[in-house]
Parts: sequence; structure tokens; C-alpha cells
Amino acid sequence: ALRTLEVEGLIKKREGRGFTVKRFSFDDLSKAYEVRGVLEGLAAGTLARDGMHPDTAAHLTRVIDDMDVMLRSEMPIEKIVIAYQEANIDFHETIMGDCDNEFLRLAYGRLEHFPLLGLGTVVFNKDRAEEERMRLHFGNIQHRVILDAITRRDTFRAETLMREHAN
Repeated sequence: ALRTLEVEGLIKKREGRGFTVKRFSFDDLSKAYEVRGVLEGLAAGTLARDGMHPDTAAHLTRVIDDMDVMLRSEMPIEKIVIAYQEANIDFHETIMGDCDNEFLRLAYGRLEHFPLLGLGTVVFNKDRAEEERMRLHFGNIQHRVILDAITRRDTFRAETLMREHAN
């Protein structure tokens, strides 16, 4: 188990005996986040190029529609964020999973254990709830535009939009 954590970059073997938990700086996480955006962009572009199964398109459309409903609801913002996060993870994981490129998933697997780098992870500032709600609305508009690019099989647009969205 320790060897796996070392390979994943989460711990580092010390001289002699033992391990140290690796510390991540803001710069480290920013770089990893950028790589995640490239991988997600490639997944969206690949799905656009190769075509999407109708069931996948229907599922992504439902996820986006459900997000719209929850964002317009009168639920407390904390509950909206939890529901949005679940749907957002579903949207991003569906694209990554359905792009039919096991090497993309393998490459992403090296990042997913790092803080805040899970597909669809949403960071929310409860002190700025109304601004955050607008940001979530904007994110879901981006989902709709990304899905449109994939559906139209516009590889470059799908990849570029997802890359921007994921960063």
C-alpha cells in the first residue's frame, strides 16, 4: 500500500526508513488542475470526433436540465451546492468514461487522488452565496454549449470549451 501511495506521488520515501506525506503548494495544484483541464478537453474532443451514443446524449441532457431546475429552486444554497456537485461529477465522469480512450482515464487516474482534482469537484464560498450561484449557472450554460459541440461533432470546439470550463 505504501508503494502505491509513493507511485501516486502522495508520499515520499525518506533516507533510511519511513515515509513523509507530500505537501502540495498552490502552484502544484494549479499545474495539476491545468493538466486535468487538458485531459478533460481531450475527452470531450474525442467524444465529438468519434460520436456519442444516443443514450449518452440523452443522459447528459437530463443532467444539465436537472441542474437548471435545482439552480432555479428555492432550496437552501447549501443543498443546491451538494446536488449540483453530484450532477456535475456525473456530467464530467460521463464524458471521461464514454470517450473510449482508456489511456485518458489512466492518465487522469494519477491526478484524481490530489486535493480538489476529482472530476466535477466544485469549490463553493458560502460567504459569497449569490455570486457563487451565478457561477454555477454559468458553469451549467457551459455544459450545454459543450454538449452542443460534442453533438455537432465539432472536435476543436468541444475540446477547447471543455478545457476552459475544467480550469
